[in-house]
Amino acid sequence: MSETTYLSNEDPLMILYTSGTTGTPKGAVHTHAGFPVKAAFDAGLCMDVAKGDRLFWLTDMGWMMGPFLVFGGLINGAAIVFYDGAPDYPDEQHIWSFIHEQKVTHFGLSPTFVRSAMQQNLSDIELPHVKAIISTGEPWNEAPWQWLFDTIGQKHIPILNYSGGTEVSGGIVGSTLLRPIKPILF
Repeated sequence: MSETTYLSNEDPLMILYTSGTTGTPKGAVHTHAGFPVKAAFDAGLCMDVAKGDRLFWLTDMGWMMGPFLVFGGLINGAAIVFYDGAPDYPDEQHIWSFIHEQKVTHFGLSPTFVRSAMQQNLSDIELPHVKAIISTGEPWNEAPWQWLFDTIGQKHIPILNYSGGTEVSGGIVGSTLLRPIKPILF
């Protein structure tokens, strides 16, 4: 077994690349203290992720929400759930069955995923463990938001909007569960 290497809180942890929507993608260097603390703060305070919860984000480690899932979930005492593969394979119900079977309590997604899911022939979606659906990555328009709330959330699971950036390692604005949330707003 090798010895533990001690690092400063300002030592680099990882480089995440911006999406490139405003030009060439840029590498943002995140530190050992900055990214984990911001992810834990946002997941715990804004999303109410806590010990005993099961956090899942439909993402990969190349987008900042992958590392956010790891640090935001684990630092708050939640289990983290990973998924590998297409969300609609072998059938359109697959990702929803996965969320149900894994007893996910907090599910992160993008509005684009919802727009795609709206086109599918979904039926009898039951997510009894889900406490919150968290949306990030792009703005909503009303029809997909309402479909998600009515069809998947069965008119009672809140949809939290979380908007930020790769450079700041998390949210700049976001919803909370403390007040009722209006469609597509914060």
